[in-house]
Amino acid sequence: MQRTFAEHCLIRDLTMTKKSLDLGCGPQPKNPFSADELHGIDVRADLERNIRRADLAIEPIPYPNHFFDHVTAHDFLEHVPRVLYAPARRNAFVELMNEVYRVLKPGGTFLSLTPAYPHGAAFRDPTHVNIITEETFPLYFDDVNRWAACYGFQGAFKILQQEWRGPHLLTVMEKVAIVGGSETRNDRVETREVSIVELNYQLYDNDPGRDLSRPEIVRLHESWFREDTAGFWRYARMMEPIFQCMLYAREDTWLTIGDGHYGIDSIKMKMRGYKHVVPTDITGVLLKIAKERGLIDDYRLENAEKLSFDDESFDYVLCKESYHHFPRPMLALYEMLRVARKAVVLIEPQDQHADHPLTAGRPIAGYESIGNYIYTLSRRELEKVALGLDLPALATKNIYDIYFDGVEYLKASEDEPQFVDLANRIAAAEEACRNLQQKANVLMAVIFKERPSMEVVQSFLAVGNGWEITSFPGNPYIRRQNTESSEP
Repeated sequence: MQRTFAEHCLIRDLTMTKKSLDLGCGPQPKNPFSADELHGIDVRADLERNIRRADLAIEPIPYPNHFFDHVTAHDFLEHVPRVLYAPARRNAFVELMNEVYRVLKPGGTFLSLTPAYPHGAAFRDPTHVNIITEETFPLYFDDVNRWAACYGFQGAFKILQQEWRGPHLLTVMEKVAIVGGSETRNDRVETREVSIVELNYQLYDNDPGRDLSRPEIVRLHESWFREDTAGFWRYARMMEPIFQCMLYAREDTWLTIGDGHYGIDSIKMKMRGYKHVVPTDITGVLLKIAKERGLIDDYRLENAEKLSFDDESFDYVLCKESYHHFPRPMLALYEMLRVARKAVVLIEPQDQHADHPLTAGRPIAGYESIGNYIYTLSRRELEKVALGLDLPALATKNIYDIYFDGVEYLKASEDEPQFVDLANRIAAAEEACRNLQQKANVLMAVIFKERPSMEVVQSFLAVGNGWEITSFPGNPYIRRQNTESSEP
């Protein structure tokens, strides 16, 4: 079977030339990312080995902007002075981090391996003048706190990994855009949790005139129905694993939660053969238009935390990227479980600090600009819900997603370099997730209310794309009570 280009991007070897720069490389630059083209910088040049000379305590990195996919520093940062006073005051370490940010491509990675506090190896060498701790990068150079901004730091890094290797602290960071910063549109890449819900709220729901004819609103809404965009490609990546595994449920009844954007989830489901789908949302302006245009058969205005339906009114309930907007999401989950007869399906941002592998550092609360806390899910949390309600099984799958401003309109084509870069970055991130080098940021889950048959289990596992099914034995005391009550 011939693969689509999107599928090809995710499984092929990366064919674009990858460049890596090793700082303070000595006679031989290191290449931990197996880049195709390797460069080095040291205080002595060796042009035959592609090593340029520069004293990075006082000089810039001698390469142009956005040149490298990776920058590495092995046993180097501890030698870079924090502050110099001649001929003028210079925050040398901060300026070096600015240079690393400058020469990295959007989404590029910076790897630091340095002896760090509290180990003696960080102090005993008399040339070690820059003592790094576990909090140096996550607090001063990350994309949340950016405390080094007050010292002139102009970038932002997402901390992908931080762990100890003996006395050495290994930190891997990803270059991300500065929210509200001055980078050009083509260079902005945001990986914080942003959703179309927030964008649409800013463009429409927050507008007192509720003018749907505004060009930016029309453009956004039209993008939801185009299948040649990176936005649709991202949407399909999240929904296709459900479609593939739950073909057996196409004749069953479905309810979609938080499906207010013309009922797009229900529309896509019907396009895949799911015949009985009712979209719901807490506001119904766009759902009303969708019905008038014949895009959906019906809809309901519903508060997810207090659904008006009777128990087990639908076979399945789907909530895609809406759960994290709810002020009391656990109430909504129990409501979804109440009105579902067979299962509840969730596709939501994943908690980075629960389940293995854990993301290093302290959890930082995330908020969207519309004011809601971003409530992320974890497998363990859903397991406890299932155990507490004595439910029979849970299926989960991790995927990695990247969002940046304008992805809704980006053409999903091999001729579009930004899309190719997006697909390659996601492929590389998912490979790192499979190798437990970083944490997937989206969790897909099916919470079963009926014990799945062998055929259902096989429909998930046969796909072979990372689904895991956990079967729970059931509460022994409830089983004992049921047995005793059935005895004559």
